[in-house]
Amino acid sequence: MENDKLQELKVCNGANEDDLKKRRRFYLALIGVGISFIYVFCTTFVTIPESGQRIADTVLGMIITGILGQIYSYYFAGKEKEDNENKQKEEEIQ
Repeated sequence: MENDKLQELKVCNGANEDDLKKRRRFYLALIGVGISFIYVFCTTFVTIPESGQRIADTVLGMIITGILGQIYSYYFAGKEKEDNENKQKEEEIQ
């Protein structure tokens, strides 16, 4: 009986840690997307001096390919892998 309770506690604690990790990833992704959109908005609508135009274009390219690309690939391409892992964990618990 005590072993069953301990097992339930371990499962519950694991679920809470997973939720915390998911929330942390979500908030970091949200911050990254927010900062990226602000930069894209500013480079689009704010006048940039001619001397800084090349740097702004380079940073804009890095943001689009680096930050946004990684976030989108994690959330949209990585979902299948995560779903499969969750199914395996559920099967192990049962």
